[in-house]
Amino acid sequence: MRLWLALVAVSPLLGQNGPSTAVLRGQLLDRSGDGEKGEFAIRLDNSYVFRCFFDAKTHFEKDGAPAPLFRINAPDRLEVDADIDLEHFLCYARQVKVQSRQPSPLEQEALQRLKHPRFRSLADLMFPRGNLLYGGVVLRVTHGALVVHTRKEGNRTFLLRGDTDFFAYGLIGDPSTLTVNTRVFIRAGKNFLNQLEAYQVIWGDIVQPRAPSQ
Repeated sequence: MRLWLALVAVSPLLGQNGPSTAVLRGQLLDRSGDGEKGEFAIRLDNSYVFRCFFDAKTHFEKDGAPAPLFRINAPDRLEVDADIDLEHFLCYARQVKVQSRQPSPLEQEALQRLKHPRFRSLADLMFPRGNLLYGGVVLRVTHGALVVHTRKEGNRTFLLRGDTDFFAYGLIGDPSTLTVNTRVFIRAGKNFLNQLEAYQVIWGDIVQPRAPSQ
């Protein structure tokens, strides 16, 4: 009975090669492993959850280009071309694509606040808030959050506030110019929900002091 119900639910997604292959679309719940092998869980639009395995032959794609595994994280929405086992809700992923989505009205409002930050006083600039410092490479810039890959702590998500300061190359920066793979330094603190909030995001070349002449 369980197999029959699953077959009915997934049948609209099946490809032309028979019931052993399917295109699964849904939300990434979690993942583990590296670029050589691992697994992830995906919740389909019909609420079924599949556990999918991948290996070095699996192709990962994001924004129309090949993507390293660390750039794909929950709650990304995925399209998975897979061989499936309906009885056990398992699959082998041949190709994984991250589907783009439009921001919600709340996310659009947050983005507008980031584009037009409030005036910062001299005291805020001289004595910045936040007692946590992080450095890393930008993996994803979302509407209201920044995901950074750090060397010591892996991927960390920083909430962007309406008063987050952005500095690029020593000048006040525009957050819309912050792109993936940019190396950033972040001054952050934790809110009452124990979430990381970014108070300052800094990127750009740093001029090294010149050694004194002999």
